This record gives sequence, structure tokens and C-alpha cells, in this order.
Amino acid sequence: MTDEMKQELTRLAGVLSEPGVLTNFGCLESQIELMKLKCEHFSPNKPICVVKDWAIWDIEPPQSAPDCVISLIKADYIIYDELDRFPVGGWVRTTAIISIHENCIFATNNTNYILVGSGTRKNVEFKDMMKFF
Repeated sequence: MTDEMKQELTRLAGVLSEPGVLTNFGCLESQIELMKLKCEHFSPNKPICVVKDWAIWDIEPPQSAPDCVISLIKADYIIYDELDRFPVGGWVRTTAIISIHENCIFATNNTNYILVGSGTRKNVEFKDMMKFF
């Protein structure tokens, strides 16, 4: 393995493992059932996924699309997935966040994600995000 490849792997490992800045999003575990009810109230046909050990990735757009600003969630532990798409204890990377409710419910086109506990937020380059997913 070349030194250049080692440097690239080290940099990409940092994208995954460096936590970013602490945020004030997320609910307490004791609030999960309440947040599920809130999800069912404002979007009854959208499935729910509950996660912890999460980070918000603000994707830095490529130069070819400078106005394409998106954010997504990368969570390292799934507590519950209503459709059993993801195993408990597994991980998930969402599609783009389209709205936020109750400071802990992050909606994408297909799913409401309930963030539990504390998490972080960081900028990630588009090209790096694409290498992982």
C-alpha cells in the first residue's frame, strides 16, 4: 500500500470516527413512545425509525452544484425500525432531511427518524459521503 493510499484511508476513517460538534437535538429514551405518537399524528403513513449514537452530516456540495445543500443522519445504533428494514443494533445513513419536528424528529421523504440522546454535527464533503454510501 502506498503512502498516498494510507493517507486517504486515514482521512476517510476520520470522516467516520471524528465526532464533530455536540448538538442540542435528540430526546431522552423515556420520551421515545411520546415521539412515536407525535410522528403518527403529523405523518401517519410514514414509518418510524429510532436511533442513537448519531451524527448530522451537512454535505458540502460539489463545485458543479454549489446550491445543492443537503443534510443527512448517520446513526450507529438502531433502537427500533417499524418496517424491520434495519436490525436492532445496526446502523443507518438516511437520505436528505426535509424537515425537523420537536427538536428530535428528522423527516426524510420516506421515514421519520427519532434521534435519541446526544449527537454531533459536522461538515462532510460530497465526494467523501459518496465513497461510504
